[in-house]
Amino acid sequence: MPNQEPWLHPDDIELDVRLPNKRMALEALSGRLAARQGGSRQAVFQALWERETLGSTGLGHGVALPHARLPGLATPIAAFLRLHQAIPFDAPDDKPVGLVLGLLLPRRDPQRQLQLLAHIAWLFSDARIREQIAQVDDAQTVAKIFAGGPPT
Repeated sequence: MPNQEPWLHPDDIELDVRLPNKRMALEALSGRLAARQGGSRQAVFQALWERETLGSTGLGHGVALPHARLPGLATPIAAFLRLHQAIPFDAPDDKPVGLVLGLLLPRRDPQRQLQLLAHIAWLFSDARIREQIAQVDDAQTVAKIFAGGPPT
């Protein structure tokens, strides 16, 4: 995924956020994603919530990937929250989640979306990368890790 347009910008990353539950995490993501998309916060929340009702987007290892497809979206966009304290997210390993990457995807270009999702899954499957994301102090470095570049 390196060398493509950024789908996650440092401005869309918030570190050590205090949120009490999954719903509040999705609401926080919705605000960030809607601002980036130029759309309605409520529409984004509804799309994320509807997807979540189909099955938890908790991946395990303290990670969640809430995502939804939206009409009219030209490129994938994301927002990332690193939570101050992990919250229940109905993950398959029953572990609470502290790393939450929200992703909005266009309804077209499924091949590119699959590549992006595979890249994200690969990143989150690596314990060392999860640990780096959990420990870095600035959004710029987090964005660089997600982009596939080496952290500084």
